[in-house]
Amino acid sequence: MKPYDLPDATWLTRAQHSGWACVFCRAPLSKGAVKAGRAEGMIGAHDMSIDVYACPSCALQLGLIERLPEGAPR
Repeated sequence: MKPYDLPDATWLTRAQHSGWACVFCRAPLSKGAVKAGRAEGMIGAHDMSIDVYACPSCALQLGLIERLPEGAPR
């Protein structure tokens, strides 16, 4: 079990759904994005589930990584 919960895929912003923003803090993703898991969700019969990403700072706080990648923003 993960120590954090991912939001429902239907609640993601366009940027989060597209992998342009952190799934947790909505910071723009450029360098050092970390896969946070898969956000699940359905709209009627349509599966909206998608892989989502975290910024290096959130990934570090949640234990997805042990240290910040070189050149990653804090």
